[in-house]
Amino acid sequence: MNRDERLFSVWLSLCAGIANTEFVSLLEQFGSAYAIFRAEESEIEALDVSDSFKGKLCNKSLDEAYGILEFCQKNSVGILCYTDDAYPSTLRAIKAPPCVLYYKGKLPDFEKQLFISMVGTRSMSEYGKEMAYRIAYELASTGVVVVSGMALGVDAACAVGALSAKGYTVAVLGCGIDVPYPRQHDRLMRAIAEHGLVITEYPPSTPPRGYHFPLRNRIISGLGAGTVVVEADLGSGALITAREAIVQGKDIYAVPGNVGDPNTSGTNQLIRDGAAVALGARDILQNYAFLYRDSVDSARMMRAQERSDPDPAAFARYGVGLPAAQAPAKSVKQVRDEQVREKPTLKQEKKQQAKPADTEKIVPRVHEDDSAKVLEAFSPRQREMFAQIPLDKAISADWLVRCGYPTHEVMTALTMFEIKGLLQSLPGGLYTRK
Repeated sequence: MNRDERLFSVWLSLCAGIANTEFVSLLEQFGSAYAIFRAEESEIEALDVSDSFKGKLCNKSLDEAYGILEFCQKNSVGILCYTDDAYPSTLRAIKAPPCVLYYKGKLPDFEKQLFISMVGTRSMSEYGKEMAYRIAYELASTGVVVVSGMALGVDAACAVGALSAKGYTVAVLGCGIDVPYPRQHDRLMRAIAEHGLVITEYPPSTPPRGYHFPLRNRIISGLGAGTVVVEADLGSGALITAREAIVQGKDIYAVPGNVGDPNTSGTNQLIRDGAAVALGARDILQNYAFLYRDSVDSARMMRAQERSDPDPAAFARYGVGLPAAQAPAKSVKQVRDEQVREKPTLKQEKKQQAKPADTEKIVPRVHEDDSAKVLEAFSPRQREMFAQIPLDKAISADWLVRCGYPTHEVMTALTMFEIKGLLQSLPGGLYTRK
């Protein structure tokens, strides 16, 4: 793709916003982002998209897009557009594919290599740390691409395991490509960019916000042929990723733990509900070894198992320590506070659909009689959105977008409504009130 088409793709992504489901049909209709840019206002008004999207498409200013393009060129940041041949088909297949991905590192062969997503709790135990490292090390040793979110806890342990095996790993961010988050993972992020890939759909300099991460999770699960949940309690954001993987038709694996241990209550529940048991990498790899025989060397598994004990020096080398729940110098509350350190402006607060501490938490479902009480925790705009949903009809995200709400607000709100037990997801991307 030439520079000009990349410029217009960035412009289109800024118009579409995050998790937009409408830009794909426009690309199919017009053929390119440039053709969409050149469309007359009358053509745009006739489009079957939301009014807010139409309004942004009518704004032909390229200043912000030029600024992003220049920043990426100066800072060795790649731009992967939806229309690029190298764009992963696995992401094209999800409900809301990213319009543009910003990346640092070398792009893998998304079509020929086996990708496995690995997620888990931020407050991992020593058991979770060991299992995350072991499985990632063994998978990466055989040529599997390990995908995670570079978060505290299990995600970071998976990345360290893959790097220690001299394998290839992908980190999917919920912020700009130039924003290390969490900050203590700056060295880890640079190592992943050097030996793997760091990607994000958020434009450069975008700060981390709590509502970014549930949306980011669809990319983590979307890249992988399967998703492994290493350790997760019933409130872990890893279960959001698992749910996204299920909706996307991906395989789900869970590492079992002691019954009664809160840190493994989520993974044990996944197993009870039908997830495959993963005692090690072999349990995962056996389902894909034949299909990916040209890129995965299963013969390396035995040797990898002999070397997969967690290496404390590797964790120190990449600046990855014990999770906040176990480190005496920092409490869970302090880690949560880090997530909301940058106070949002009034405009950003109106966009923010949930507190950062809540966006990656899953709570028990509520009874219908408690719905009004649960809704009190939502913003007036979210309550207004919920009131639009019919009592006796299943609706899609697009249905709410057509009511005039921006797509990113709709996607975040639907996620939170489902987490709080107000909505139930149905096959085909539909939702119904409980």
